[in-house]
Amino acid sequence: MKPCEIQSHADPLLCPVEAYKSYILHVKNVQCMQKYDNHPDTTLSMLLRHIRDFNKPLSVDSISRHVFMLSDLIVRPPNTPLLKTRALGPTLAAVAGVPSSDIVAQAFWSNYYMFDNYYRLSRSTNSNITESALPLE
Repeated sequence: MKPCEIQSHADPLLCPVEAYKSYILHVKNVQCMQKYDNHPDTTLSMLLRHIRDFNKPLSVDSISRHVFMLSDLIVRPPNTPLLKTRALGPTLAAVAGVPSSDIVAQAFWSNYYMFDNYYRLSRSTNSNITESALPLE
């Protein structure tokens, strides 16, 4: 496995590293174990838990419901469907100008093809090629 370092965000309220640290401080002393369905002899320590009872793991349905509610808050043109959650981060990163090689490395994908064909929702760029090719001056 290749190591990957997640950088902190300058604003602590938007920082995934700080959010993770804070969350772990609250749940680290509470056991939340669950048998793995496909391998009954394997027990997992669940990371995502109910906010009121850290002993209870969040179900897939609960996580999906929360993601759907958050996705609905994203501003988008009228009559457009909700963005695919799996592609939201990579697409926003690409539109913001993050190099594709960095997106692929951060997501642990094996190659660019995965990002380009399955996760990139938009081909928009920050570059205006028309103005670059046909300058007014």
